[in-house]
Amino acid sequence: MQPTTAGSLLVAYVREGTSDTVSWTVTDDAGQTWSQSACGYVSTNNTNRAAMSYVANSASMTTVTATFSANAAPASIVILEVAGAATSGVEDNCTNNSVDVAVTTIDTGALTTSNPDDILIDAVGVTVDQTGFSSATGFTLLPNASNVRMAMQFATVSSYRAAR
Repeated sequence: MQPTTAGSLLVAYVREGTSDTVSWTVTDDAGQTWSQSACGYVSTNNTNRAAMSYVANSASMTTVTATFSANAAPASIVILEVAGAATSGVEDNCTNNSVDVAVTTIDTGALTTSNPDDILIDAVGVTVDQTGFSSATGFTLLPNASNVRMAMQFATVSSYRAAR
């Protein structure tokens, strides 16, 4: 991973495909404390679990690690770096959605916000291999942050509303 820029917001999306009871912590090589989003874990059937964690006003670092409470193979992590984000109070709202079907388009849950500068971050983890993902209307799929079982996308509130 390339070194991150000090002061950025870092968001980690972690998923695992072993059990809906496995938990984890996210750490980095700068020794920062990562917070799990207020939504907590989302589980699909009995073998998949995912969650987002974040650190605001991050130090520069190069390694992010998810440490699991039990065997969690297969497991994946995607990191989003947002330069110029707020340095505290970064999570206004969250939503979780769980479906046990194959999807290729990432669709967002309902969120309410009035700040046109807010950033919406959405991720998907699926139980079967996909040939690719498409972003939802108004969102941008992160380049190099997608594989056959997970993807992450983002939008500013103003671009999301303009596209709708």
